[in-house]
Amino acid sequence: MTTCRLVFTERCNQMLSYDEAKTLLIRGLLQAADRHEVGAYEKLGDGFEEIDSGLPRDRRPEFSKLYTALNFWDSWVDASNHQWKYYPGIEAKDWPVLARRIVADLQVDREITDPLVFKWFAPQKQSFSSLTHKLGKLIKK
Repeated sequence: MTTCRLVFTERCNQMLSYDEAKTLLIRGLLQAADRHEVGAYEKLGDGFEEIDSGLPRDRRPEFSKLYTALNFWDSWVDASNHQWKYYPGIEAKDWPVLARRIVADLQVDREITDPLVFKWFAPQKQSFSSLTHKLGKLIKK
C-alpha cells in the first residue's frame, strides 16, 4: 500500500500544482535545514521522494525554480552520504544556509539567483526535445 505522507493524502499519485509544490518544497527544505543543524543527517531527505514524484515532468518555465530547489535538496542528501565531498565551494555548514536562501526566494516567488546555488543546481538550459534531436543525429552517424 502506498502512503503519501508529506505531499498527498487524498490525491496520492496526482501531479502537484505549482503552489502546492512550492509550499511543500519550502516546508521540506526548512525541515531539512533544522535536521542538519542538529546532526540528523539521515533524515535530510525525508519527504523528498513524495515531492519529486508529484512534480510535473513537462518542465513548464514556472517550475524552473522548483526544479532548482529540488536538485539542491537531492544533492544535499548526496553530499551528506559522501562526507560532504563532490560540491567544491560548499562545506557541510553551508547547506542549511543555502537552503534558507532558496526558501526566501521561493516564499516571495522570485527566481533563485544565489550564484553558488545557480552554478550547481539550476536545471539545464537545454530542453529535452533538443537533446533528443541531437542524440538522434549522433546515433545515425
